[in-house]
Amino acid sequence: MRYLFTVVLGFISLFVSAQEDTVYLSEVAVDGDPIHAFVVGGTLQKVDLSEHEVNLSDALSRSGGIYFKSYGNLQLSTISMRGTSASQTNVLWHGIPVNYPTLGQLDFSQWSVWLLSSIELQPGSGGALFGSGSIGGTVLLDSDIDLKNQKPGFTLRGDVGSYGYSFLGAKANYSIGKVASQTRIYRTGIKNNFSYIYNGVEHKQENAAVADMGLRQTLQWELKSHQLSLDGIFTTNDREIQPVKGSSSENQLETGNIRVALSHRYEHATGSLNTSLGFISNRTLYNKEQETIVHQYSMVSTYVFDLGSRILGRVGINGNVFRAQSDSFNENLTDVRTGLFASFSAPITHFWKVTINARQSIFRNQFPFNPSINQQINLFSDTKNRLKLTQSISTGFRIPTLNDLYWNPGGNPDLEPERSMNTEAGLRWESGIDDMEWGVSLNVFKMWAKDYILWRPGGDGIWSPENIREVHSGGVEYKGRITFRTGSFTHKIAGSYSLTRSLNQTGTNSGNQLPYVPIHQGTLNIISTLSDWSLDLNTSYTDRRYTTLDNALVQSVDGFFLMNMGIEKQFTMESWTLGLGVRANNLLDNDYENLINLAMPGRNYQINMLIKR
Repeated sequence: MRYLFTVVLGFISLFVSAQEDTVYLSEVAVDGDPIHAFVVGGTLQKVDLSEHEVNLSDALSRSGGIYFKSYGNLQLSTISMRGTSASQTNVLWHGIPVNYPTLGQLDFSQWSVWLLSSIELQPGSGGALFGSGSIGGTVLLDSDIDLKNQKPGFTLRGDVGSYGYSFLGAKANYSIGKVASQTRIYRTGIKNNFSYIYNGVEHKQENAAVADMGLRQTLQWELKSHQLSLDGIFTTNDREIQPVKGSSSENQLETGNIRVALSHRYEHATGSLNTSLGFISNRTLYNKEQETIVHQYSMVSTYVFDLGSRILGRVGINGNVFRAQSDSFNENLTDVRTGLFASFSAPITHFWKVTINARQSIFRNQFPFNPSINQQINLFSDTKNRLKLTQSISTGFRIPTLNDLYWNPGGNPDLEPERSMNTEAGLRWESGIDDMEWGVSLNVFKMWAKDYILWRPGGDGIWSPENIREVHSGGVEYKGRITFRTGSFTHKIAGSYSLTRSLNQTGTNSGNQLPYVPIHQGTLNIISTLSDWSLDLNTSYTDRRYTTLDNALVQSVDGFFLMNMGIEKQFTMESWTLGLGVRANNLLDNDYENLINLAMPGRNYQINMLIKR
């Protein structure tokens, strides 16, 4: 029944679908670093962030086809795209990698939407464009911020909700002479003292409280053809690690992050030079005893240019230096990784466009080379209809993490990078009549990955990583959207469905689905507005997930369906706008797990207030 719902959910949106949260980007001219022009043939999605969003994983999940492995409510949250692991999704901020160098992955629960201006997603292997880690996909956070057209303003938001939840955030846009400035600050807290049923007995969740704070300051100065930007994000997270069901164990993780990027852009008639220097400091303290500190120094520089009137080129260099100290390493570490890359995009005819990307990475005595070729064919285009065929063949790679290489005991400095090859093809149709417009996309993909790094015990009982696993992944991704009016109402509806088979090809469990990769996923989101009122309904279905490679049903996690609903009323008073809203999460009060034996809350409520000027 649930499988049937998932299929129906996806295809319903073929006829009634869309929301403004996800749009497909059109081609752009040379301005800054137009990375979008070189993803022709692939899928690049822009997620328009709402001021009503707080949780980054929730905002991304609405795009469909993404699974987040959450270790509890507002606890550790890691991403999976196209059946790959969290360390095989590359996350870039200003073009700088922000995955933790020790683990190779990012905790999305510690990135609040309140601090961000833009997010873009690129599913599939993208090593040629984005570098190490882009095997399952790439997430771009604020890849290009421009404050020159911002208007002075102030925004204040406050939320209260069930289980001790609270959020308070403020934003301000202002200018000081020729310097444009933006300040954002927030604090989130939750006790997570909800009730759940375990073995027929009601329990109250304990030792799962979270306190999270963040500040972001952005400065931007423009003079003729130059733009200089300074951007800093400072966050702290104090978390009680949620214990498994029936347990009251106490563990604590404190995290502090500093991220600073200094960017310069120079533009002239036929091109632009973009350079970013970054410093990132990650500190974690486990149970007040085990401390790990990693400092990252990054540089990325790109030059985008025209070759005649038809060819767009992009060349660049990047480098990252990691310095780490931890009780789990024999000594303080220094690790250096660099790369050179180039891209060219050109129309073959007026309806056929081809892009070629290549990257040569340098890591110790290893030199991974990653090419890709993409093409887009405009099958039909007029003022009301556009039909496109896209196709790409791309490669990806992931350099081993610091833990993989240097963990004591067990680290393996002789590991090879993980590698992948990805091919995909898709159709996109966009159309509209009168007060109605819609879009539909269908993608089919296949990926072959080898040299997966797997930790396993040796003869001496010490766990150590090895390049032993091979994985084949494939699937279908469908998305649809529609916007239309009925009387005084405006409706925006979006739906998605994804089928993902990510199969192990090594050992006795060859042919089995990888752990925590749902085969079926679906979303359906509806936003209806009437004057100053708005109603939004978000639903999602996540299929069964196996937790072991032998796909034992007894150790699997049941699929689950979630429904969230919110209603808001806006009041306008001269130059001020006041929004008051109520939201119900898990409206059907379903009992579900994201990870095995970790409880999630039942029906819960939030009240929010948003003041803008």
